[in-house]
Amino acid sequence: MRSYITAWLGGAGAVAVQFVRPHPPILLDCGGRPCVLGPFRPGDLALLPAAIAADLIRRGYAREFSLAGP
Repeated sequence: MRSYITAWLGGAGAVAVQFVRPHPPILLDCGGRPCVLGPFRPGDLALLPAAIAADLIRRGYAREFSLAGP
């Protein structure tokens, strides 16, 4: 299975997540113009606004992802 990395480059407050369930595309405001991220499959990584990342984690679609060591 292939995984993809998607990044929202809207500024500070972004959170990296890894999707654990399929999710349809997400529509974001990218500096006054719409941009679409996704669709997402399990294993895909995304850098998303903190509020959207928190909602996806809360609903069981994603988990927070970090490359930092213990």
